[in-house]
Amino acid sequence: MFRHRFITKLFVALIEQHEYENGDDFRRALLDGETLKRKVQEYTGHTSISSLEPYIHLAFEEVARFGSTLDLIKAKLAVESLQSNLKDVALELSHGRSPTELSVLLSDYINLALEELSSASISIER
Repeated sequence: MFRHRFITKLFVALIEQHEYENGDDFRRALLDGETLKRKVQEYTGHTSISSLEPYIHLAFEEVARFGSTLDLIKAKLAVESLQSNLKDVALELSHGRSPTELSVLLSDYINLALEELSSASISIER
């Protein structure tokens, strides 16, 4: 079990280092790079390069899940930031700041939150 996890993590590291978009891109890179394939094969002790194929698939699944988790964290932080900013606007309003000034500030806060959400690969309609 440890060996399987190690090999999968090796591929995860290679995928993240080269930022491949999908398994096919990564497989093409492996096919184009005989040296890389041999090194991975030597490092893992596999007798056949084709036996590494399942690990490529598992590695891409892991990278995709990690990306989704990061996107959710970024979205949560953007929402929390917006909530805090909205509380500040309400406080400023209660202290007599003009609604016109606060409207501009509020618009800036909303745009910032939308920007942060879009960097998290979350689609939001304006």
